[in-house]
Amino acid sequence: MNPQKLQVIPGIRHRLVKPANKAANTAPAGQKYSIKFINNSNNDWTFCCFQKDPTITDPTIMSLAWYTKKVVSGESVTFTWYITYNFLWASTGILQPGITFDASQVVGADLTNDNLITLTSPASEEYKFISESNAGTSGSLSIYCDNTIPDPKVVTNGAPSVGIGMSGQGTFALQAQPNTTTTFTPNPTYYITFANELSLGQVMSAEQTTSAQQVSFPGAVNLCTATLDHTNAWSLSYG
Repeated sequence: MNPQKLQVIPGIRHRLVKPANKAANTAPAGQKYSIKFINNSNNDWTFCCFQKDPTITDPTIMSLAWYTKKVVSGESVTFTWYITYNFLWASTGILQPGITFDASQVVGADLTNDNLITLTSPASEEYKFISESNAGTSGSLSIYCDNTIPDPKVVTNGAPSVGIGMSGQGTFALQAQPNTTTTFTPNPTYYITFANELSLGQVMSAEQTTSAQQVSFPGAVNLCTATLDHTNAWSLSYG
């Protein structure tokens, strides 16, 4: 697939997250998926599902804890979502691992019809999304931060971050910068992990993401059962 082209806005810096291959966006909009977590370990754990995207190479774009739930030993929980997209922003301060991205605004997005949105600051330390349109690249989601957005190196307290989400909850975020457009071409892969404590929307650390277990959904399968055994090892079954 050829690299996606950005809408050119004079004087604006651009970031582009490119698709790796034609596998991107193969899941139909609205498709339902579920992961059933079974805790057969000897401990109570917080189970977490998050996303990675093999097309993202920019280290400033970070994975968020997309789903978290405390599950005691011997119990289970099921996480269900739909392939629907969102734009989000939050006042995070400097975005870094351990920070919680608690969205202040969530706007529905679509890869064709509502794929470009603007973050603006009508007053000091107040932010909002405006002007959602279909003027972005088809198959991608773009966020334009206009010239009212502060430089995060100057205004660190409450500086905004922006991102995209799925099924109403954030999946990827980055620090908002003035006069920039970031374009995502969603091609998510799903991962699960566990920890003593992990908050919904928390920025995942490199250690957390590299030690996680990938979950795939082959063919028309839309259910994965993930069992954590007494050695804290995963086993996966599908269907």
